[in-house]
Amino acid sequence: MFDIKGCRNGKNSFFLNRIIMGGANDMTNLQKLIDFLTQHDYHAKFAIAKSTKTCVMCGQPADKFSTKRTALEYHVSSLCEACQDTYISNAFKPFISH
Repeated sequence: MFDIKGCRNGKNSFFLNRIIMGGANDMTNLQKLIDFLTQHDYHAKFAIAKSTKTCVMCGQPADKFSTKRTALEYHVSSLCEACQDTYISNAFKPFISH
């Protein structure tokens, strides 16, 4: 569960303000990702994406990454770098070191 008390200063405050007040598009993309990840057949799609080295979201090849972070994220989520940028990085940019 998210504890809002810990988000009163620094980056956490900036993050909350960006998502709640000014990040409607980021929030929409996060909601799309959450909806996708909670589909009943997500685990099957994930397994297929991993075995074929493709993106679970868009189906494009996912075998080249510009950073170790994006490669690790693919290992965890099976999202290609472009989908990571669209659905994750923009919303969490204040916390991500490239």
